[in-house]
Amino acid sequence: IEDVEELREPLAAPDVYHKVMYYNRDLTFGVNKPKGSTVFSYSYVIEREYKPEEADVKIRVSDEFLYNTVANILTGLFLAAAGPHAFSQPAERAAIAVLGKSVAAKRASLIEEMLEVKGERAEIDPLNVALRSSAKQPASLKDNIAFFEDVGALLKEKSEFEKLARQLEEQILAGRIELNERGETAFLPNGARESLPLHAAPSSARSLAGTVLYFRYLARRSHRLSIEEPELHLSSDQRARMARFLASAVNAGVPATIETGDETILRELSNLVAFSKRDEARRHMARRVECARAAFLDPSSITVWNCVEGEARRVPVGEDGFDVASLDAGSPRLGELARAIAAKLSR
Repeated sequence: IEDVEELREPLAAPDVYHKVMYYNRDLTFGVNKPKGSTVFSYSYVIEREYKPEEADVKIRVSDEFLYNTVANILTGLFLAAAGPHAFSQPAERAAIAVLGKSVAAKRASLIEEMLEVKGERAEIDPLNVALRSSAKQPASLKDNIAFFEDVGALLKEKSEFEKLARQLEEQILAGRIELNERGETAFLPNGARESLPLHAAPSSARSLAGTVLYFRYLARRSHRLSIEEPELHLSSDQRARMARFLASAVNAGVPATIETGDETILRELSNLVAFSKRDEARRHMARRVECARAAFLDPSSITVWNCVEGEARRVPVGEDGFDVASLDAGSPRLGELARAIAAKLSR
């Protein structure tokens, strides 16, 4: 870990212990990394039932298992030192919200198969069974699946940002996301007497269910919200309100990172920057469009990057907002085609 000067100093892990399972045995890791050092050490103890006849038998832990476990521990330490905890909402969130329990059931079935293999077919390595049934997934996808697998546990938590959850429900969803002790999520539309199971709810409710539950139960000031394509399954009006919601969350103390190419959201964010200037004409316009001051964005509180052909370019943000048109640079041919069509139709 030589090339991480900015993380070397804050990262210190004296005697951090992690307990994992290895072939039904408890394996305890101890990791030590002195502050400012590029060298770390680790040790592990594997627990087993003592049998005199096996006293001299050594249990070998595979190098791959050791490497992966230590790498996971160090990754967690680096992330903790690098910045706030991120709650990610990937583009696949609507499907995950509905299928999270099914994924958990499949995993339980896999574990049962592994135990059966270990007990009855000793010639087959249970690890190979797991690898055959697994697929590599982005971290945000795995985190979101884990979130909905055990979503019932959220009832034990409480967030100071519950007001933002209500804002999301009232201003965008026109209904309430419900959660019961069995971990079942449902959607209650405004004016309705009965809730809809989430799989039967509008796509907008499925898309934003995780975000609502996050703000109701888990959000902390030390967290960061990350949303991929926040415009998914939302109408144009809902998209503008989503931009205002994200700005309100940032102003309330929850930083947010979004990935979007949606013009409505981008233009609304730019408008929120322009509204923040203490200018009576601008404030009058904000009142006309019913935009609350809590959503105004100070130019210093927003950073815009335009990713074009593998390169990230920073877009200037001033008191009048930012140039949304410049974000079309990633597809100049389409822009030229659109202008040509518009010119043709206007003749």
